[in-house]
Amino acid sequence: MSAAHHRTRSNGEAGVRTLNRKLLRELWAQRGQMASIAALVAVGVMTVVTLRGTYGAWGDAGDRDYRQARFPDVCANLERAP
Repeated sequence: MSAAHHRTRSNGEAGVRTLNRKLLRELWAQRGQMASIAALVAVGVMTVVTLRGTYGAWGDAGDRDYRQARFPDVCANLERAP
């Protein structure tokens, strides 16, 4: 590799380091917003997990109740009863 290539690469790395420092400064300045976004995402994930568990338990409880009450597996529509 040529010396010019090494210089370009090191200058590019210096630019990346500068951008990384700038990014870290901006993130630190907006840490409150970052924390609120992280909390919002965590609450959303917890809500989805909780609702999926509740839905599954609700279905299982309904199935168990139908078995215990010995409801029939077949249903029919009745248009007119005597």
